[in-house]
Amino acid sequence: MTKAQTAQEYRVQKVTAKVIMEVVEGCSHSGLSVKDAAEYVGVSVEYARRAVDIATQFGMPVESSGTYSLAPDVENVAKADEEQKRIIFRKYLQRYEPIIIFISLLSKGNNPEVAARKVGVIYAINNGKDNIENMFLEWGRYAGIIEESE
Repeated sequence: MTKAQTAQEYRVQKVTAKVIMEVVEGCSHSGLSVKDAAEYVGVSVEYARRAVDIATQFGMPVESSGTYSLAPDVENVAKADEEQKRIIFRKYLQRYEPIIIFISLLSKGNNPEVAARKVGVIYAINNGKDNIENMFLEWGRYAGIIEESE
């Protein structure tokens, strides 16, 4: 796999886990466009675009002709309470290779800043180690796979 392929595959967007799950919840009712997702969640179209991008990278919605619907193997998020949403988010986050490596690097004694820098290089993620660090920590805490102290 070339760095160009990796860079296309992994983009770390600045968006909270809670908004990602709200977008996924919207997709579970019917197919949503990015504009529909923004309206559903109550955020800007750009913020919704980032949330849809991350959710799609995680494999929760699938895109068809500019409309996003739940992937066939995703539980119905519309019926989930907040704790169930965290569990669903955790399931898909744990399949996201960059965060698996990030957590592995943390467990080997790297601090979050160093782990984020290394993940950024490994996966050619070009939007900054601070963004990677902040988002991975936020997503990991929401999912309950990274403790608050990290």
